[in-house]
Amino acid sequence: MMKNIIDKLEKFQLMLGIICLSGYVVCTLLQIFCRYFDISIPWTEEISNYFFIWAVFMGASIMLRVENGHFSLTVLKDKLQSKGVSTKILEIIIASFLLLFSVLVFVYGIELTLQFKNWRLSSLPAIHQWVVWLCMPVAGFTTSVYSLEKLIKAMCKK
Repeated sequence: MMKNIIDKLEKFQLMLGIICLSGYVVCTLLQIFCRYFDISIPWTEEISNYFFIWAVFMGASIMLRVENGHFSLTVLKDKLQSKGVSTKILEIIIASFLLLFSVLVFVYGIELTLQFKNWRLSSLPAIHQWVVWLCMPVAGFTTSVYSLEKLIKAMCKK
C-alpha cells in the first residue's frame, strides 16, 4: 500500500519534471526563434530559467529513489567495507543523513517560499515568485519520503 502511494508520488513528480523540462525547451526555442527574426519577448529567458530550476529539483529527487541514480563517492564505503563494517550499517547511516538533509530542505524551503510570497517576477508581474521557490519544499518533501523509504529498506535488510 505504502509503496503504491510512493510510486504514484514519483509518477506525479516525473510528469511535473517532464512538463518543466518541456517548458524550458519551448521557451528557449521561442527565444532563439524570436531573436532570429529580431523580435523581443523579454519573459522567455526568465521563465525558461525557472522551468529549468523546477526540472532539476524534480529530477534530483526522483533520481534519489532510483538505485545508483545519483553519482556517489565510494572511497569511504569501500575502505570501511574492507575493514569489516557492514553494508547494512553504512546504508542506514547514509539514508539517515539524506533524510536529515531532505527535511532541512523541506523546512527551509517553506520558509523561503513564504518569504517571497509578495514578490513578483520582473518580466511577468502577474506571477508571484513564491511559485518559483515552491520547488524547494516540494523536492524536500519528496526527497524525505524517498529517503525514509531507503532507510526502512536498509533497516529491514538482512
